Amino acid sequence: MKIVQLIILTKNQDFMAKQTGSSTSYVKLIATIVAVVAGMWFYNKSDKTSSSKKDDKPRKPKQEVAETRENNSTPVKPKSNTNTSTPRNSSNADLPNYAEDEAFPYPKPYPNATKGRQIIHHTAYTLSYYEKHEQAEWVAYTLSAKDLRGKAEREKESFKADDQVEGGSATPQDYLGTGYDRGHLAPAADMKRSETAMEESFFMSNMSPQKPQCNRGIWRILEEQVRDWAKDEQFLFITTGPVLRDGLKTIGRSTKISVPEYYYKVILKLGDEPKAIAFLMKNAGSDENLQTFAVSIDEVEEKTGLDFYPLLPDDVEKKLESKFDVNAWQWSEPRR
Repeated sequence: MKIVQLIILTKNQDFMAKQTGSSTSYVKLIATIVAVVAGMWFYNKSDKTSSSKKDDKPRKPKQEVAETRENNSTPVKPKSNTNTSTPRNSSNADLPNYAEDEAFPYPKPYPNATKGRQIIHHTAYTLSYYEKHEQAEWVAYTLSAKDLRGKAEREKESFKADDQVEGGSATPQDYLGTGYDRGHLAPAADMKRSETAMEESFFMSNMSPQKPQCNRGIWRILEEQVRDWAKDEQFLFITTGPVLRDGLKTIGRSTKISVPEYYYKVILKLGDEPKAIAFLMKNAGSDENLQTFAVSIDEVEEKTGLDFYPLLPDDVEKKLESKFDVNAWQWSEPRR
């Protein structure tokens, strides 16, 4: 603004100089203006420098600043490690929990992951897929009375390949004309908790070739008994699978599916007083009492080569696996 005023003043003086014809006065006027402008420039620079020095406060080194902040604030406790679960074996997959059970103070008892198998998680069950035999070597899930009150219906579902199997699962067509049922390992009737759980129970990764006399007979009776126990007990953790070995008969069109000679089912009652029982039965029909197929978990482990409860404390694991008591369970009348 001041410079504009000076320019106007210069123009006015120039005009006056022309009017009076005095060249000397004109030169003197120009010199005066130059001197004034130079003085104003030095004044403004000096004023800014002075103002900057007044406003700037001396800065502390970074370390000193940090120490001052820490001394003037409430101390912050370092974050603690909240993961109190038992460390898993390095070969185990990260196996999920499907049911809240605060009374059971241990990690959920999944079998140990076997090298060369694929662990697959579905909504309501987890399985270990054995590509060589084109089926799961075990399927594990929890079951409670609440789960059995679900409204999902199996009539709406159909068998289908499991896209999660890396090498490709068996297909429904592999069973056609073989004389074997596509036998559920995790039963559809245990998956009523949701439509998704019911749908996923029909994946072929959850199937194993069972003789109709077994699947619709003694094996069905065992599954019904387990559901009756789930209604009475707090929570059950169930592991089911075929006994797989080399040299088994195979079926299938696009894949070679081993036909197991035996199946097992291991049931653990969760809670503050856990108990367990296992069953081992031939892939055949039977009119025998269900209790005659009851065995210890140790016996199933010896037959399958699996370790069912590796995450449990050794003393608890030994107690559960070494013996069983049929009288500790309430038995239902078989519905044949």
